[in-house]
Amino acid sequence: MTLDFALHDAGPATAWALAAQPGDRLAIGGPRGSLVVADDFDAYLLVGDETALPAIGRRLEFFSRASVPVTTLVVVDGPEHVQTFDTKADWTPIWVFRRGAHADDATLLRRALAAWATPQGDAYVWIAAEAGVARRLRDYMLEDRGHPKAWLKASGYWVRGQAGAHEKLET
Repeated sequence: MTLDFALHDAGPATAWALAAQPGDRLAIGGPRGSLVVADDFDAYLLVGDETALPAIGRRLEFFSRASVPVTTLVVVDGPEHVQTFDTKADWTPIWVFRRGAHADDATLLRRALAAWATPQGDAYVWIAAEAGVARRLRDYMLEDRGHPKAWLKASGYWVRGQAGAHEKLET
């Protein structure tokens, strides 16, 4: 089994990941607060930062319909952080690089979202990033784009300046 970690400044998972050697064992519970998204939407948009990549990968691997369009929109430091995933979906990855961009993650992702063409039919939007970033993107999708609340889930996977914190965002 392979584990995918996003390293932060502090926390027990980061401490373990930094010291881990091949063959080390880890007992974990969860995913806490994870939800199963129905595989019957016409399209999906998965948005996040590097902390969301494990969940994005899991969701991409979940899709069983070869024709379902899935767009991922992920901000990372640079091209060396781009990942690939095995999926049956019709996957369109969009990578946004923060290095040299002179803008915060929310602004970078918001610009990329503005260029995303809403597909025909029912689209499910899933957002996971730093809490403030996730909140701004959720508000943009609901208020500016008019996306239905019931078809959007946003989570603050981490909170800037607070080790081990996360924030559920109500839609």
